[in-house]
Amino acid sequence: REINAGPANIDLPLPGGLTLTAEIPFLGRIDAKSTYYVTSEPGLRLGWSFGGRIDVDSVIALAQGGGGDGIGQVLGVLLPYFETFNHGLRVGERLVELPTVVDQDDLDGDGDDMEQIPDYDRFPVLNIGPDQQQRVRMQIDATELLGDGETAILFPGVQFQGIGFVPLGVTAATEPGEIPARMAAPYGGLEGGDVTVLAISAAFGDARDLPRDITLRIKRYGLGVPRLIQFPDNDLLRPEAAEWNPVLREFGGVGSEGAQAHRVVFSGPEGRWHVYFAPGAAPELTLPVPPEGAGDLSAGSLVRFEALRFGNADDPAWPNFRDLIEIRTPFDLSQVDRYTTTVARKSL
Repeated sequence: REINAGPANIDLPLPGGLTLTAEIPFLGRIDAKSTYYVTSEPGLRLGWSFGGRIDVDSVIALAQGGGGDGIGQVLGVLLPYFETFNHGLRVGERLVELPTVVDQDDLDGDGDDMEQIPDYDRFPVLNIGPDQQQRVRMQIDATELLGDGETAILFPGVQFQGIGFVPLGVTAATEPGEIPARMAAPYGGLEGGDVTVLAISAAFGDARDLPRDITLRIKRYGLGVPRLIQFPDNDLLRPEAAEWNPVLREFGGVGSEGAQAHRVVFSGPEGRWHVYFAPGAAPELTLPVPPEGAGDLSAGSLVRFEALRFGNADDPAWPNFRDLIEIRTPFDLSQVDRYTTTVARKSL
């Protein structure tokens, strides 16, 4: 039989417009990318990476079906090997927004050479060499993270004010119970960040692509790394019904019981609109037409309906949604990502 050898790539979208990319030697017929283009918000940003080697016997077993047919099973087998990888970190300069240019060479291959795209030739280049071993060990209890047939992707790391979440490790769980995990000790200016574990769970099934409907759970600690990471009980389900009519500019959905707020996210080439619904409010709206000269962000291809939870059983002073929107509190809505503990998402 004929066997083609080449790198296989797995992309995992993360909050903040980031993407985790895994490139592994793989046996089989797989189309692989060799170049990735990434955009970011202006300001101070960090680049991070993992790099290492995987035993060839394990890769061959994965290619021959040892990891199952779906990408969820592949990730469940592949990502635990990442605990042996080194971590790399690079602080980017304060990035500035650049004007877009005409895609005259059809860079994205969509047949449109007149659209506007970022001016990638002017982007700064950051070379990252992973050189920090993952020496910090822990156990993560995945019992409360997994629904039927789901896989959980787990990122131990730190949350740093002004920068956000920086992964320092990655693994996966496909069965309830405790699993071993590792992370690099905070370094390179991250020492003052709060230890945070981010879990992304979804029903992958036998799909070859990553699911669009996910649940994001966030567990925050202080400066120390506990031996056992446990997520509290959480029965917040993903919204099951949502519909967006771009002609009438109308949205309607069925909210999730137990949510402390709901949110609709419209994402376009020029940015995003977030529309929040307070607890008990019907998640329905007619989106106004933007004033002349303003971009219509609802014309983008991405519309998400999300159920949110802010409760933190370990800290009674943790704000709820009303604390974030009322004037007479020390909080404001710009801090919503900092205090969110669960996002249950349905993508349209």
